[in-house]
Amino acid sequence: MTGKSIRLIAEELGVSKTAVRNKLTPEIRANFAETVSGMLWILPDGERLIREAFEKKPPQTKSAHVSANQCAEVCAVVSVLREQLRVKDEQIAAITTAFNTSQALHAGTIKKQLTDGAEPPGLFSRLFRRRDRRGAQGTPRG
Repeated sequence: MTGKSIRLIAEELGVSKTAVRNKLTPEIRANFAETVSGMLWILPDGERLIREAFEKKPPQTKSAHVSANQCAEVCAVVSVLREQLRVKDEQIAAITTAFNTSQALHAGTIKKQLTDGAEPPGLFSRLFRRRDRRGAQGTPRG
């Protein structure tokens, strides 16, 4: 056999077998690979194509080439966002102060209710309270 196995190619390139399989396009498989006894053998031309696929550098992104005009636009947006964030921080501080004041007032009201002692009678207390068993003139009912 003149070809190499996927494992051997992976070892030579220092990558995993899965990475080599991912580079195997249907074209390489059809034209530059043979299956012998259930094992896939890559021919020298297919191996060359796989090596080239690993050596290709990813294309450079366009974000590396930012013009001065684009930079000015981004800086303007950032300054607007910072101003909005500053305003939101002030709003949060005001709401926090109001909330703390409200909590203190509520705590004072609760404390006053607890220290007053008697709380107003409930519904059942008012409906079923004990009444004097004597009549209007103070004589016992019979």
